[in-house]
Amino acid sequence: LIIAPLLGFTLLGNYSLAYQVIGILMLFPQIMLKYLLPHDSTGNRNKKLKKISVIISVCVAIASATLSPYIIPIMFPKYLYVVDAIQIMSVGMIPKTISAIYTSKFLGLLKSKFVVIGELLSLITIVMGVIILGTVYGMIGIAVAYVLSASVNQSLLGATPNKISLPIFIPLFSINGNTRLSNLFGVRVLSIITNGG
Repeated sequence: LIIAPLLGFTLLGNYSLAYQVIGILMLFPQIMLKYLLPHDSTGNRNKKLKKISVIISVCVAIASATLSPYIIPIMFPKYLYVVDAIQIMSVGMIPKTISAIYTSKFLGLLKSKFVVIGELLSLITIVMGVIILGTVYGMIGIAVAYVLSASVNQSLLGATPNKISLPIFIPLFSINGNTRLSNLFGVRVLSIITNGG
């Protein structure tokens, strides 16, 4: 909806092909999310599997960026222009996989609002990136915008604390211990520290 009016249908066609190729790679984070979500919802964190999935995503991203200059000319000889974009967009698989891990964790904790906020910021980032970077750098700019949007989502979910503190407007009180004010990520919150759990 944005690319065609601003940058033309030729660039839209090239981006569509690049996005389809990356979409195949993105199947891995989607599978990981569907597998991890039931485990996270029951308290089984599967830390080892999550580490392995990140390592796999890094390897796949490197393989995609390395092999695409050889595979694309053979399979799509008329779309050589998308090779650089695919190489750049392949990097986005890493933050996408990490985001899937965090998404599974927050959905398992019934904190879906952080997932929604992350997706919203990701959408805003890619729209602004297409308008700004795409207009200046064309296909490469759109590819960079794609990676930035994935990174913004992953950064937000990664920076969100595991335990959300009580908001500041809740009356100040103490439960068998001390009460402390803190400031997390620019948001004033009230943390309650108890002795002996």
